[in-house]
Amino acid sequence: MPTDHVVLGTGAIGRAIAETLADAGARVAVVGRDANRASDCAAAISPEARGYAWAVFTSPSAVR
Repeated sequence: MPTDHVVLGTGAIGRAIAETLADAGARVAVVGRDANRASDCAAAISPEARGYAWAVFTSPSAVR
């Protein structure tokens, strides 16, 4: 498998996919609303994996 960056979430499905891809040699980035949870999830997957916080707001009032 080529070494790619794969961005996935911290939930069960995203984590399972990230683990499978990391085991196959891909570099993964885990993204979630909570930076600590994303970092912890990434660290559990692989020493090379990284975790990042990212939130998408669906309501304009959420960013005021």
